[in-house]
Amino acid sequence: RRAHVRCALGNLLFGVVGDPEAAEAQYRAALDEDPRHVTTLYNYAVLLEDVRGDFAAAERLYKRALKVEPGHRPTLVNYAALLQEVRHDIPGAIALYERLLAGPPPHPPAAVCNYATLLCTAAGPGRRDPRRADELY
Repeated sequence: RRAHVRCALGNLLFGVVGDPEAAEAQYRAALDEDPRHVTTLYNYAVLLEDVRGDFAAAERLYKRALKVEPGHRPTLVNYAALLQEVRHDIPGAIALYERLLAGPPPHPPAAVCNYATLLCTAAGPGRRDPRRADELY
């Protein structure tokens, strides 16, 4: 319960107040209380990725979140984008998008659009799949 409150406070400090240092302290405290708190793992990863540019740490947290909750949609979407844009791991990004789409609808429209675009533009043999992209649109 306390982890949830600390996570919410971290979100307020990060998104509304604009104080990533204070938000990070709350996320760390939440994870000290509950290392498996998926929402905190996800939000802390976003902070590390977007503010700190610490992609390795963000990736570790995304992986931890997906171990706890394999179908956590926000984590699947953000981790897929990190793999695609930062790591240039197109097969890894595709696997995460497919995992997202294997879950029950509704699917986040932006994620579906990003995935379809990836399928149309992915470089490398066997990576482009315009037919699958058309199904998604």
